[in-house]
Amino acid sequence: MWSGDPDNRKLYDSLSPDDTPQVLNIAATYEQPFGKGKHFLNQGGVANAILGGWKLNQNWNLQSGVPMYFTSVACNYIYGAHNSCLPDLVGNLAAGRGSKTRAQQENQWYNPNALAPPWGTDPTLLYEYTTGLDPSGNAVDPNTVDAFWRFGNSGLRPPSGRIPGYWDAEELTSFAWDMRLTLSCLQGIANRRRPRLYLLHDRYDELWLDWLRERGDVDAIEWLEVGQVFERFLPDAVPLYVTDPAVPASVNVATMLASVYDGLVATPNTLGLFKLPLGTNTSTLPAGLDLRILGWKKDVDAYRWAFEHLESSLSRQAVCILDPHEVALRDYLVEFKIPVLWVSGPQEVRNNPKSWSEQEVQFAREILMK
Repeated sequence: MWSGDPDNRKLYDSLSPDDTPQVLNIAATYEQPFGKGKHFLNQGGVANAILGGWKLNQNWNLQSGVPMYFTSVACNYIYGAHNSCLPDLVGNLAAGRGSKTRAQQENQWYNPNALAPPWGTDPTLLYEYTTGLDPSGNAVDPNTVDAFWRFGNSGLRPPSGRIPGYWDAEELTSFAWDMRLTLSCLQGIANRRRPRLYLLHDRYDELWLDWLRERGDVDAIEWLEVGQVFERFLPDAVPLYVTDPAVPASVNVATMLASVYDGLVATPNTLGLFKLPLGTNTSTLPAGLDLRILGWKKDVDAYRWAFEHLESSLSRQAVCILDPHEVALRDYLVEFKIPVLWVSGPQEVRNNPKSWSEQEVQFAREILMK
């Protein structure tokens, strides 16, 4: 059912909720001059194993804010859906912002005088709407007040209603993606009994955290560095599961293994950082496993192996289709033991010789039909 003004549907043509017209990303990598083949400590042995091969990555991200959706306290009674709650736009939401201090902007980013209820600013109507009574104390039937049936004209996401843009500078050691993968899976283990760990991957994670705090779901926040996260939560992980870079699907398989056996996911780049049990064959899966020893020829072989060994221990309530290169959501997949698949597109074969679209589609159909 159409939940807005049926005579002005163009009003609801709007910017996408993630519209970001300006984005600037700058990345720099510095290879440290230590270890074999470098200027310092040009030798093998223990010194090279510990200090050699490290890089420093610096990322600068600058972007404009995304458009916001505004609602009025005076939702029309026609349909009750949120599109009929749009306010009137009577000014510029960004007006006066340039003359405010940083603290004032944080306290009031938008110009409140730029919005009004769709039925106007008549104080009598406001009183009737909020109390259900007219000034004489008589009950008011909103169905008989024409003003309450008006639609706001602001549109879904006014261009002047963007949230603040942001910039951040991230200094990451080598293998930043690898570390995010490990941390995200560890987050699922840490939160399985109760919510304890919340990772900030980007600006949207910060916005969600602010929302949870404002809603009262979070009493206190303690900020931890990466090392402190491992110190506090690594004891929750028992074995270690190592991905195979030659087989992208091994990331999803390692995620499922970690979910079933409370394990930590690592890559060959970060394997040496964790002193956790690492099994040597498939007969001791609870003791960990380096997936490189399995020699899968195709991604679909990895998925078939995983479901053969783990299906009975995984959730039957959901299946996640997730690109192995994507880190987001893995904490939920681990926490709730959700099986993970990926179906490659035909164009992915050029970049991933392990993909086999037709067989992956067939296997996904088999899983979903069970």
